[in-house]
Amino acid sequence: MTNSFLASKIIKDLYLNNDNAYLSLFSCHYYSLSYSKIYLKQILHHLYLGYVKFHFHIKNNLQRGQGGLMKINHKLYAVYLDRQGIYHYFSPYCPHLKGLLSFDEKNQIWHCPCHQSVFDCYGKLIEGPCLKDMKK
Repeated sequence: MTNSFLASKIIKDLYLNNDNAYLSLFSCHYYSLSYSKIYLKQILHHLYLGYVKFHFHIKNNLQRGQGGLMKINHKLYAVYLDRQGIYHYFSPYCPHLKGLLSFDEKNQIWHCPCHQSVFDCYGKLIEGPCLKDMKK
């Protein structure tokens, strides 16, 4: 429903052979190796962030209003310490395809570098492609 107006405008412009500024943004690209070559460097970078780099960004303690990955009893958690001093524990993996989440302190959000899912600091889904909240 959110993009239905925009979709109808794009379809109308396609039908009438008019230019549309949003066409490339919402263009469907079916998977092909030739198309993926254009984005291979970017894909590899995000895979590296989600599956390798953030595994080594482990915090030992948090300040109020901070979140991060912590190892507790040899298990990895995504932890947020709210302003009232209450800890919130989540699975550190995105429910979408298990990319490792990172915390953006400036915006107070959890972010998945693999497919750009965004969650608020309490694990509620803000933006997909993920369809679920973070697992508590």
